[in-house]
Amino acid sequence: MDAVQKAYEAIRRGIGDGTFPSGDRLVERRLCDAIGVSRTPVREALHRLAAEGLLEVDERGGMVVVDTAGDGEAELYTIGAMLEGFAARIASQKITIAALNRLQAIIAEIEALLPAAAGDGDGDERAAARARIAHLDADFHGIVIEAAGNARLVALLRQMIGVPFLLRVFHHYTDAQLVRSSNHHREIWEALNARDAEWAESTMRNHILWARAGKHYG
Repeated sequence: MDAVQKAYEAIRRGIGDGTFPSGDRLVERRLCDAIGVSRTPVREALHRLAAEGLLEVDERGGMVVVDTAGDGEAELYTIGAMLEGFAARIASQKITIAALNRLQAIIAEIEALLPAAAGDGDGDERAAARARIAHLDADFHGIVIEAAGNARLVALLRQMIGVPFLLRVFHHYTDAQLVRSSNHHREIWEALNARDAEWAESTMRNHILWARAGKHYG
């Protein structure tokens, strides 16, 4: 992995898990020290994240994390449901056995983490399990999107999924919502494995619209 990609993924992950909250001003020098790369890769990564809509330039010329809360959330859910449902439809006809196996492994790991992520776990263990589930969820959706093989669609959905609240919500899910989300993933896998385009599209779309109804996504 080159330095720019390393910086990009580290900062994007920090935005997703709340390390860099909405409105936070990102200081290049601190990022360099934390990530272990020079200033040029960090600067390039910040510009890339700004182009994806995750950062914006403040009045002093610095980069701050975009606040996506408010009325725009419902629109993001709706757009995400349409685009990702379409991606799942296309992916159902193109996805490889290797990708299906990766999805199945993600589902199995999420299911194994559910007891630790439940409300009766200790605080640190619960938070760690939910953070891991959030990243696994992003990986799951990313694999489906990549399987669609449509570069423009991939770019649009990478921007959508990178929005901070899409990952942070897992820290606020109820235990029942965590289980329900995991069950949705298994049904999406079943539709993809069956190569059923309509089923894949509808299950992915319904998964996201269910999240919108509860002001969650995952």
